[in-house]
Amino acid sequence: MSGGRPDLATLERLAEVLQARLAGTHIERVWRPSETSLLIDMRALGKARLFVSLAPRSPWVAVTTRWPETPAAPDRETLMLRKGLEGARILAVGVEHERRLVFLLAPRHGHEPLLSIQLAGRYPNVAVLDRQGDGEVEFVRLIAARPATDPDSPPLPRDGSAELDTDDDQAWLEAWEARCWQGEDERRREAWRHDLLREARTAWRRKARAEEALAKDAARAEEAEALRARGELLKASLYRVTPGASEVEVTDWSSGEARPITIPLDPTLTPVDNVQRIFQRYKKLVRARAATAERLERARDETRALGALVEALADEPDDDALAELEARLRALGVRAPAPPNRIQEVARLPYRRFLASDGSEILVGKSARDNDTLTFRVARGADLFLHARDAAGSHVILKRRGRAEPSHEALLDAATLAAHASKLRGELVVDVLYTERKHVKKPRGAPAGLVETGAPRTLTVRLDPARVERLYATLDPHDGET
Repeated sequence: MSGGRPDLATLERLAEVLQARLAGTHIERVWRPSETSLLIDMRALGKARLFVSLAPRSPWVAVTTRWPETPAAPDRETLMLRKGLEGARILAVGVEHERRLVFLLAPRHGHEPLLSIQLAGRYPNVAVLDRQGDGEVEFVRLIAARPATDPDSPPLPRDGSAELDTDDDQAWLEAWEARCWQGEDERRREAWRHDLLREARTAWRRKARAEEALAKDAARAEEAEALRARGELLKASLYRVTPGASEVEVTDWSSGEARPITIPLDPTLTPVDNVQRIFQRYKKLVRARAATAERLERARDETRALGALVEALADEPDDDALAELEARLRALGVRAPAPPNRIQEVARLPYRRFLASDGSEILVGKSARDNDTLTFRVARGADLFLHARDAAGSHVILKRRGRAEPSHEALLDAATLAAHASKLRGELVVDVLYTERKHVKKPRGAPAGLVETGAPRTLTVRLDPARVERLYATLDPHDGET
């Protein structure tokens, strides 16, 4: 078993563990971090989530505590998956046709939905299907360009992996997760190396062509003295040039012997102008000779350096050497791709992040201790602090964008969240105080979450369910545990 596509024994073990943990529980939330991955939140998994990677040659699925960032705005497939999956109760988890992991979901609205994760074959995919009799009707698939399932693909091999054998389900899940991410990190690193190698080769070929062109320029520049000598000969033989002539034959005695030379002329110029033209070209070549020689030497050095980098990248360097080679490429002016961000375990944040109607960030503290962290360590002095008046509740910070005053709608969104996250949530109308963060102080010895505010203003808000629903639709999924 590699670090990617599971064998059949591994997939069956995963289904067995998930069946024991998830049967009877609900799917809470679905995200699509990329075009080829899916992230599913199931409360029964605690801090972990189910992550599906659908890379064509190495798809995998694992329970994990680390995952990529997700887009702020869901795409059509995500919205359709959410419609089909969120809130659905899981009846059973199993493996079908030796090719896919399936979640049988409780009937909804007259349908019998099935979450299918196809892992065998060339077309791994995730789809929500509706079972109707002996067949399946597709509701939505994650990757539109691939079939929802691949029944004609070879089944997964039943290899097994002794090194992951353990009776402890949690230990097995963690070992499989580590194996999957190790393979994923290696693939991302290898993709980075190939990108660097491609850029290095392109830059090397381009620099080699530039070196060749400069070498030709340098060869032409070396003709300067011969051109000057030709001008001197023509100057001494002007009496022999007839108007409108296209050439003139002169005698060169520089070698000690008479040597006839034919000098081409521009028949549209006078003899004197032809002489001046030759000396102008001579002076231009003299000026270019030094600059061309310097540029040629520099181009040769850069070509050699890029060639060495191409060879080093082709030798599959380790992580440290790869980072050094990337830095050397950048030093040579190559727009080298940045290293892939290693997907770390998601850290718990002391706040939830929402987006106001104008795109401003609204941060809502999760607990009394988190309130203090949010207000005094995260917020800046010019940000707005909001809190339900005369009631316990979360601190709310409306992040200021530059020096501009927040819009009235953004302020109303933040005030609505402050009211909703307080003991007055059930009231129809709530008074919310707000002031700049710099006017908020922590009394000495005060319990967590208790603060004093200076220069507060009051905004009375009506708890509009539609506004609350809109704000919660923007909730950042990477805010840690609630």
